[in-house]
Amino acid sequence: MWNERGGPLRELTPYPGQAEQALRLVHVRRRRALAFVASLAGLVVLASLVLTARGGGLAMLEPVEPAVARTATPVPGGEHADPGGRRGHGDAAADAAAPGRALPHTQYSAAATAPRVAAAAGPTPAPPAPAGPAPVRDAIRRTQAQEPFACVGTGEWCGTATATDAGNGTAELAAQVCRPAVRDPARLRFAAKQEVEFLLYSRETGEEVWRWSTAPAPPRPHAVVVQSGSCVTWTTQWTGLGDDGRPLPAGDYVLHAVLLSQERVALSPGSWQAV
Repeated sequence: MWNERGGPLRELTPYPGQAEQALRLVHVRRRRALAFVASLAGLVVLASLVLTARGGGLAMLEPVEPAVARTATPVPGGEHADPGGRRGHGDAAADAAAPGRALPHTQYSAAATAPRVAAAAGPTPAPPAPAGPAPVRDAIRRTQAQEPFACVGTGEWCGTATATDAGNGTAELAAQVCRPAVRDPARLRFAAKQEVEFLLYSRETGEEVWRWSTAPAPPRPHAVVVQSGSCVTWTTQWTGLGDDGRPLPAGDYVLHAVLLSQERVALSPGSWQAV
């Protein structure tokens, strides 16, 4: 045989190892093809997940149909299915004769299933009743008068709390803070409009049954100057009712008055007896 140049055609002889190299090349190309197919399948799955997520999770819900009564619906072959998709007692022979037959199914929307979920969870609690108006308190009045012998000793301050019967189960509550005559005038500094707090406790149980304030006082920094040998008195009328709006049971009660100044002044408590 001759080649196109007119010379003799030489027989091609494979060099040693050429067959093994060709086989390895085939294996490498096959692995690359399989890796490409696997990557493509992964991209398809990822795209499907992204589309499902962008649907707002609605892909997990079934199509919405109008709510219907939950009654059994006859199906050919003696089989029944209720609207929730549960099968009843049917003909087993019909099932075996048609293994590929799809079971009837009815879809529900979230609105249709909500009443059943609420019923399973129990009755819905009633909304809380609107809060009533805050109880009315008598205003606290402040006066100052000279009482040079009100304090005994040379301390900075002295003070007392008293409850005086005003008839018909009511009382006048008072808190008095005095400055000894041997001391110079001083100031009581307050951060809010309210200057004193009145509280009543049951002597038997120690529980608080009434207090004057019903809400935090608005801020209003100010000061009250107390002259030497004078007393400042805060008074208010109490109706005899507890914080629950009912008359206090018969018994003994303790009145505490707390001065809300930056200066710490301890007031001795008073007493009240309800009959």
